[in-house]
Amino acid sequence: MESTDGIVKLQSARPHSCLEPRYMRLSLAVFGLLLGLVLLLPAAPATAGTPSLDQALAELKVPPPWLDAVPLDVAPSTPWNKAWDRIEELLMTANPADRRKAVKLAYAYQSAGTARDGLPAATYFLAGETAWALVEHRKLTNKNAVAWMRLASCYLHFGEHVQALGALDEALKHLPDPPWRSYQEAQVHEARGDVLADQGARDLAKAAYQKATRFYEAVPRQPPVQLAGSRAATRLASKVELLDRDALKSARLRDGTFTASVFGYSDSIRATVTVRNARIADVQLDHREKADLGARTIIPERIIGKQSVEVDGVTGATVTSQAIKGAVFQALKQSGGL
Repeated sequence: MESTDGIVKLQSARPHSCLEPRYMRLSLAVFGLLLGLVLLLPAAPATAGTPSLDQALAELKVPPPWLDAVPLDVAPSTPWNKAWDRIEELLMTANPADRRKAVKLAYAYQSAGTARDGLPAATYFLAGETAWALVEHRKLTNKNAVAWMRLASCYLHFGEHVQALGALDEALKHLPDPPWRSYQEAQVHEARGDVLADQGARDLAKAAYQKATRFYEAVPRQPPVQLAGSRAATRLASKVELLDRDALKSARLRDGTFTASVFGYSDSIRATVTVRNARIADVQLDHREKADLGARTIIPERIIGKQSVEVDGVTGATVTSQAIKGAVFQALKQSGGL
């Protein structure tokens, strides 16, 4: 889920997750939730502490044990579209308790059969319930490109690269009609680059990112898709540069304060990095991203703690997370004389 400054109503040419078009008149903030989110395959890639997919599925309990203790955030009689509005609001905060409230709402309406097909699965995904989201996305019929990309993200979270790439192949078969076709095709290639980068195939990842850039640059020159494509192409350039982050490992960092900016989801993110005794001592951010789920605090802390930009992003705020890492990387390049 990504932040945005302006509120622009969108009408998807192809409903997300089998939704009726009238439910797809989304603000850019919600577009960040359901579409822009998949740009970086937001469920963080597998780390040493991540269980295998088989283990996660074996341990999955639906509903999770904690759900009973979570209050229902709206009256049970509330129509689904109003409940979904509240789910969006809850998902766009940095409070984990709000994410659980969103999950509670989605599950309650899904169980009652009144939720729109695909949106509970999207909610579990955005709330970080990755194994549950994976199961629900597998169940969806007539998945569109966005749903296939979310499924790919879930597979990547568990280190299932082959299945992630397979899901992205399916995404290419289910692209929407213009004007969003080129944009979503670019997203698929960018997502492919993310999987390849996680595999360590950086040359292939760079080729996929470059292909994505060409598609972003080819989006129709009409709002709002033109704005989304232009922003994505600008942001993707930073991701390509991050593929060369190994150069920092051999660089000697000079003490001082260094500043760099990278475009995030809706605006530039400026990072001011202080290097002391050749170590990252402080990272300060200046940006206007809104619902970043705490990424502005979490990512700098992780970078300082690991002394590296190779840290996990924040699930649901991956565009912002990536931009923060990119800006810090650019500042560190200045320190290292690169």
